[in-house]
Amino acid sequence: MIDKKLYEAINENNKKEHAKYVKNQKRKNIIGTISIIIGILACVSLVLVLGGVIHQETQKAVKKCVKMGYTIDKCVRDARWWVGF
Repeated sequence: MIDKKLYEAINENNKKEHAKYVKNQKRKNIIGTISIIIGILACVSLVLVLGGVIHQETQKAVKKCVKMGYTIDKCVRDARWWVGF
C-alpha cells in the first residue's frame, strides 16, 4: 500500500500542476480577448477609412460636374446615385 507521505506528495504535485494549468488558461484567454479587440478595431478603422475615401471622391465628382456646367442639384443627385442613396 501507498503510505500517507506519498499521497501528500502526489497531492502537492497535482496542486502545482493545476496552478500552472490555470495560469496558462488565463494567459490564453487574455491573448484571445486582446486579439478580438484588435480585430474589431481594425474593422472599424477600415470602415472609417473607406467612408472617408468615398466622401472625398464624391466631393471631387460634384466639383468636377459643377465645373462642366451642370447645376449643383443635378451633380449631387448623380453623385448620390453612384453611392447608392
